[in-house]
Amino acid sequence: MSVAVFTVVALIAAGALLAVADANRKAQAFKSVVNNLHFALESVTRNLRTGSSYSVAEFKSGACGSGYANGIRFTSQAGVETEYFLQGTQIVRRVGGGNAVGVTAPEVKVSRFCFLLQGEEAGDGIQPHALLRVGGVMRGGQKLESRFDVQTFMTQRLLDS
Repeated sequence: MSVAVFTVVALIAAGALLAVADANRKAQAFKSVVNNLHFALESVTRNLRTGSSYSVAEFKSGACGSGYANGIRFTSQAGVETEYFLQGTQIVRRVGGGNAVGVTAPEVKVSRFCFLLQGEEAGDGIQPHALLRVGGVMRGGQKLESRFDVQTFMTQRLLDS
C-alpha cells in the first residue's frame, strides 16, 4: 500500500517538475524576444536623438493613421543619411543609401511602425521631436504569442537653429 502511495506522489511531483521546467523554457524564450524588441527600439531612438535634419518618408502604405508617416530619414551624428522603415514585418535601417539591414529579430512581427514628426523645419521655433508608435506580435516559442503596442517620444539633442 505504501509503495502505491509513494508511486502516485512521485508521478505527481515529476509531472509538476516537468511543467515548471517547460514554463521556465517558454519564459526564457519570450524574455529573449522582448529584449530584442527593447534593444531595437532603444537603438532607433538613440540614433534619432543624436541625429539632425529629420524628414518623414512614406516607404509603403501602412496602418499609421492621419498625420503619421511609416518611415523616417535623418542625418546621423556621423553625418550620414540614415533611414528607418518597415520592410515586410521587420524594422530595417538603411545607412548612406546602402542595403536595408534588419533591426528586429524574426520572432518579432511588426505590423505598425509610425512616426509623428514636428519641428523639423530649421528656424521654426520648435525643437525637433518625434512620437514613435510600434505594434505587432512577438513569438517566444511555438505556442507562446503576445501582441505588443509601444509608444515612445524623442527630442533632438542639438538645439534647433
